[in-house]
Amino acid sequence: MLLFSFLHAFPHVSGQGILTQEVQEELEITKADSLAKLPFSIVGITRELGATEKLLVGSEALDLSEENLEDYTADVDSLFTQIELFRSDTSLFSLEDLSFRELNQIGQQIQFYMDQINEQVSRYSGIVIELENQMLQLHVKRQRWLLTLEQGQADAALEARKQRIQGTLQRVDEVRLGLQEDLVVLFGRNTAAHRNTDFHL
Repeated sequence: MLLFSFLHAFPHVSGQGILTQEVQEELEITKADSLAKLPFSIVGITRELGATEKLLVGSEALDLSEENLEDYTADVDSLFTQIELFRSDTSLFSLEDLSFRELNQIGQQIQFYMDQINEQVSRYSGIVIELENQMLQLHVKRQRWLLTLEQGQADAALEARKQRIQGTLQRVDEVRLGLQEDLVVLFGRNTAAHRNTDFHL
């Protein structure tokens, strides 16, 4: 049964888990949307600029280089190759001719691959969730700064910091774009690997 489940259900397993805890994420998005509708207090502008700068620095640290992206996907590609070689073993098509010891070894190998699949799914999930969370925080900051500029046009204290705020907004857009491109690449490579691995017999 383990062999049957592995060979026939693997395509579905490999595509799951990328976005987990959907209910919790919906609540976070709802909370973020509500917060994004609130401008910053003029009194705390300097403090908020510092907080946004700190968020930007943290977000830039998460932006994955091409080398990082290759590292994250190399193990997945290697795993799919190993599984495909295992699946193409002709002995798997005549299990009745195998001894109990051989069947046990096959079962252990299948369990090993299933553990590796779960490990890679968790790895991708962690990366994706972290990037999406950071993008959500940047989105909230961006909306709040736009509202602050719009509603505080007549305030002299805000006017004195307008140029810095606009520069901050530009950086937010640039960093968000970088994180978004990382997500596109990660999803694209995961989807391609999933599509190119057909385990139906």
